[in-house]
Amino acid sequence: MVSLGTNLIFALILVLLVLIWMIVTGLIISLGLLIDNAIVVVEDYKLKRKSGAAIADAINQSVHHLWGTTRGIDSNHGICLYAHRSGAWRCWRLI
Repeated sequence: MVSLGTNLIFALILVLLVLIWMIVTGLIISLGLLIDNAIVVVEDYKLKRKSGAAIADAINQSVHHLWGTTRGIDSNHGICLYAHRSGAWRCWRLI
């Protein structure tokens, strides 16, 4: 017969394993998004250089193009959205 303490320890281990799996999955997804964003910036930079832009201008335009999608949630600003037509940021504080 299994005691209540053994069942509790087994349940706690199972919950911790599930939590660790969720954390690792989140880290893998975020790393994939980071790498994907880097690939997009490099491809955009190459496209702008082929169209004749200077190196500094191509870098600035490529990073600025992706900046609105990567900013998302910032600890200083809360949730921020970028309006492409007006060129302005709209931010809401979380606290």
